[in-house]
Amino acid sequence: MTSVDATSGLHLRWVDVSLDVPRADVRRAAGFWAAATGGHLSPWRDDGRFVTVVPPAGRPVLRLQAVDDGPVGWHPDLRVGDPERAVAHARARGARVVGRRPGVVVLATPGGQPLCVTGDGEGTGDARPDPTGEPPTRVDQLALDLPPDRAEVDAAFWAGLTGWERVVGRRPELAVLRPEGFGAGPAPQRGVPVRLLLHSLGEDERGRAPWAHLDLAAGSDPAVRRRAVAAHVALGATVVRDTPGWTVLVDPVGATYCLTGRDPLTGAVAPVP
Repeated sequence: MTSVDATSGLHLRWVDVSLDVPRADVRRAAGFWAAATGGHLSPWRDDGRFVTVVPPAGRPVLRLQAVDDGPVGWHPDLRVGDPERAVAHARARGARVVGRRPGVVVLATPGGQPLCVTGDGEGTGDARPDPTGEPPTRVDQLALDLPPDRAEVDAAFWAGLTGWERVVGRRPELAVLRPEGFGAGPAPQRGVPVRLLLHSLGEDERGRAPWAHLDLAAGSDPAVRRRAVAAHVALGATVVRDTPGWTVLVDPVGATYCLTGRDPLTGAVAPVP
């Protein structure tokens, strides 16, 4: 049996963001995300089940998976040097194993949110993709949407599992877990590419399972963000809601994501006037 120190976080080498899509829609979704992020698609794997969005430079962050049942949804893939030890860490913090396939262990958090743990061999690189597009945007955050009856247990799970710094946001329902190097200055060009946003939801979401959505940094200038939104709409996205700090959209197959006011280069939010 693997022995773990339940007081320490994992050494995460990389985090991918994966989108689960019904098989009938996965190619349409993949085409949208390749265009929206300025990348191209890898060859399809496992009889058309998996594909990676390859950025112009840097290591890929986005992947898509065709599923035979279940809704469209985002989840994190944690890449580590020792997957079984990482699984033991997660189980010690309350996660449960719900499936296995070659090289990948599928888990659920104590609150029920899916995640995957997989290996990360030497030589795969750790260069973060640059901002892409005009205006430039950057995949830099996965938001974990936590219903009120599951928020505390899952927030503690993610903070303990990653060992990342937890920073409370300007709004009380938001807190960020950020990897080493994410701060007020320029974001580092190497290392884990995405932060995790812990989003505690309101009472009307009580009883639901947690879910997730993707965030892309688009800049604090409202005019620039409107241009970014228009570019995504031209590719097939639909605007759901617009706020001063972010715009909520859905992609052509119904996956929720946001274009936010964070700086694509630094990840920083503009100071409040």
